[in-house]
Amino acid sequence: MLKLGKSIFLIFFLLFFCSVCVFAAEEITITTYYPSPYGSYKQLSVAESGAQTAQDYGLWLTNTATSSTASINKYGMYISSTGIWNGVSANNYGLYIATPTGGTNNYGLIVAGGNVGIGTTGPGAALHVAGSDNTPTLLIQPKVMVNGNISRIRFADPDNGTTPMDIQFRDDGSADLAIMGGSVGIGTTSPQGALDVVSTSGAFIVPRMTTAQRNALTAVNGMIIYNTSTNQFNFRENGAWVLK
Repeated sequence: MLKLGKSIFLIFFLLFFCSVCVFAAEEITITTYYPSPYGSYKQLSVAESGAQTAQDYGLWLTNTATSSTASINKYGMYISSTGIWNGVSANNYGLYIATPTGGTNNYGLIVAGGNVGIGTTGPGAALHVAGSDNTPTLLIQPKVMVNGNISRIRFADPDNGTTPMDIQFRDDGSADLAIMGGSVGIGTTSPQGALDVVSTSGAFIVPRMTTAQRNALTAVNGMIIYNTSTNQFNFRENGAWVLK
């Protein structure tokens, strides 16, 4: 009878334990621990090493939870770093990705799909950067510049020029400046020439300078300036300045 009672108790205990594992949603806190005198540390370290012959992941996080509840968010990973950390030269990083090395190709970050928002929780494009007034929204700056170097922003055409690319700057919803293929439009997205300025509220103003400043230019046929010494337009034509 004693053995039977122990068996029944063990069966009920296992059933209860399994039901908790299956049905209960619990939050798990992981604290690493080192024997005395080091104590415990609130840090989780994941290290992968050794030779690998298949695709390898240092850390894989998957969230397959489902819901039909309105106005709730789902996060594959949520990172928060708060609290006072204001010592001299002390920095607080929400996420830091060290430089990857050792691969044929090394990539710091790949976002395979979806929009990325910086300063916004509702990005409306593949990369949406939202900044505050009077502060740079996007700053692109080389680490080192020496004489002769060029700082560049390159827009690559994926179809090798089959269709024209465009760059547009908008303020009130319409294009204030547009570069369409090899043409530049100011106030228009359909420039009819290399430079097409369209406006009903402003004028096109050519460079203004004195005669001495004009003569210091490396003159090229086709130049136009307004001469403030003579209050005349000057045109460079057939190797000479023509006055109007």
